[in-house]
Amino acid sequence: SHNLPSLLRCACFLTMSLDPNGNAHCTEAPSNDCPHVMGAPHAALEAGDLSCSICLDLLYKPCVNSCGHAFCFWCFHHAMDVFKTHHSCPLCRADFRHFPAVCVPLHRYLAHNFPKETAMREEEVRKLEIEEYKAESPSIEMDDDAGGNFNVTAAFACQECSNLAVPPTVLSCGHVVCGDSSSRNASNAWNGVCPLDGCVGKNVNEQNGPAVCALMEKILRRSLSAKEYE
Repeated sequence: SHNLPSLLRCACFLTMSLDPNGNAHCTEAPSNDCPHVMGAPHAALEAGDLSCSICLDLLYKPCVNSCGHAFCFWCFHHAMDVFKTHHSCPLCRADFRHFPAVCVPLHRYLAHNFPKETAMREEEVRKLEIEEYKAESPSIEMDDDAGGNFNVTAAFACQECSNLAVPPTVLSCGHVVCGDSSSRNASNAWNGVCPLDGCVGKNVNEQNGPAVCALMEKILRRSLSAKEYE
């Protein structure tokens, strides 16, 4: 069982029921995609597990919305209404006002684990930028070390406590922080502003508090053991 408020703050969609004590339960059979279930090691994620909900291709230069859902930079950009100051998430219809920056750690993870697919996406997007969009998406600097396993613990570290972000929340600037203040090793209460010096990013999900990045949490729960992700 799980506490209902914590489930509601998660950006994933689960089939839930309430017991007489008000606790929420996943009524679906436990699966690798349920971020509230951890046990035996999971099968490795495939490109199809990390697709954009708009174009249905592998995410390319993913932007994480304030509700926790991730979309390709251009897919998300084109989903916004230029004549409005308030917009709705293409997936859950949550209201938002700020277009988020590309989440570099997520982009690097995708490029490292799916190099062929990412190269294809890069070629497709670049062609569209030249021929149709007449604009360029942000340039992402990649790590020099392309070999070995991708270290998710280091890549998805909280910018405040430097430990693994648990649960992972992505701010409007694309930087990662712990979504639960009780999991942070901080002397003062977090004020919602990116803790990285000189960064102007912030948590813009002011009504419900920081939303967990569903995609990043899926990656962490597939990559780490229950003991490592705590």
